Amino acid sequence: DQPIVGEGGFGRKVKDNFDFLYGKSTAAGIGVPNSSFEIDSDADGIPDDWTRSLFPGGTAGFETTNPAHGAFAYRFTHPGGAGNGGGYLESDYIEISEMISPVVSFMLRCSVAGMRNIVRLRYFTAAKVSISDEDVYDSTANPTTWTSFRVFGVPPASARYMRIRLIGGDTSVNVAGNIFYDLINCNTDPYDITSTFTMSELSTTSGSWVDVGSTSIRVPKGFSYLMFAASARGVTTGVNGRAKGGIRYRISTTFSTEVLFDSIITLSDTPVRAVNSGVINLAISGLSGTQTLVVQLIADGAGDTAYGIKDAPLAQYVRV
Repeated sequence: DQPIVGEGGFGRKVKDNFDFLYGKSTAAGIGVPNSSFEIDSDADGIPDDWTRSLFPGGTAGFETTNPAHGAFAYRFTHPGGAGNGGGYLESDYIEISEMISPVVSFMLRCSVAGMRNIVRLRYFTAAKVSISDEDVYDSTANPTTWTSFRVFGVPPASARYMRIRLIGGDTSVNVAGNIFYDLINCNTDPYDITSTFTMSELSTTSGSWVDVGSTSIRVPKGFSYLMFAASARGVTTGVNGRAKGGIRYRISTTFSTEVLFDSIITLSDTPVRAVNSGVINLAISGLSGTQTLVVQLIADGAGDTAYGIKDAPLAQYVRV
């Protein structure tokens, strides 16, 4: 017998086998097998180590014209019309711990921003029995150019595996268009997570710590501290005036470190201003999921006003 040659011959079969084994080798709890959809060893139009389902009217396939990473991305097409949609890909099982939040990253772009797209984490027991689902991305205001996202989940009790479901063109929104996914990754044992939230500048004249505002934040599971930059400032007038005060935060009865300011005593009626910036450090051990972050301010109690603000959107969760 002669070896089969040509485009679909022996060499191609060998490569496909090696590709398949390489994809499987990334499945040991860290990373996502075939994360960039580069391998389709059986040429069925579905990336190896992923399953695919189509919604009514939906179509899907590999994107080779403008992928974000490597040679392939994956596309779902919503044709428009009530009840129609694109479809979804679902990863193989990924090993996780119920005690630590997994971090999932992905790249996404849409031909039409208003499509509804969802990244869903599906949690399972050690016996691979479904526990619950969690949507870590759900948007009808999607980017129309390749954009990277990094999100985290909060696994429920008894979770030992999860699967990542990439929903493109959900049937709940009647907007036609194409959605592309690429470079899906997962870190199941992260030691730091960057998140974002904002809070407006607030003020008080109180001479004791007082709640002045709050916001809702998501706290990852298994982490020790939340850290971010904040500033406090004040101004005083009058002879022998002194501007002092500060800012701190709390979740329930756990309080952060403080950022304080204190001016020199003025010997004239010229306004005296003081400002200080620093890093807020708030212990979050034992907390996870949605929490209310409260900001507190303190002034000198003599009628002067203290102001405080979270300096930038970024915040850092760390494990120690």
